[in-house]
Amino acid sequence: MAVPTDFPHPATLILGDLENLVGGTRATAPTARAHLAGLGRAAGHAPGDLTVVAAHPDLILGVGCDLPFPCQLKVAAPGPDGADRTLLGWASPDWIVRRFDRLVIGSGDHGFADLAGRCQDGGLEVVVVGRQRTIHHRYWQLGCTVRHLEDFLPDGPTEIALAA
Repeated sequence: MAVPTDFPHPATLILGDLENLVGGTRATAPTARAHLAGLGRAAGHAPGDLTVVAAHPDLILGVGCDLPFPCQLKVAAPGPDGADRTLLGWASPDWIVRRFDRLVIGSGDHGFADLAGRCQDGGLEVVVVGRQRTIHHRYWQLGCTVRHLEDFLPDGPTEIALAA
């Protein structure tokens, strides 16, 4: 998969595992969009930042083009860790370190911990945004800045609404 090279040098790369942020693949579109907006607020999204979001095909289709800020959507393979594998395969840690000043990981999943550590070793600030009680302890051990998504949702902490 080719990594885009035709955009200006953004300060922040935001990688969002939408399934992890909403707690599964069956969230309603409004819930998914609200959680993406919360990720943007927690990340301090600014014009020029590059945001890449991956999720199960059903969840991506539900969100569509009505997003709270510009981002690239990646359809992930269904199944366990599909969004994780999609995001981790999108760009190498070395490329991320050369291209960005900061990495925001929108997932508390331990699958991104090695990426976080390698990017920190390369001099990047790493921020992890995840749902409370789902953020893996390794991010604290690495010294990442950790933010709870619930603190940044439009209406504050909410229960996740699931599609029927």
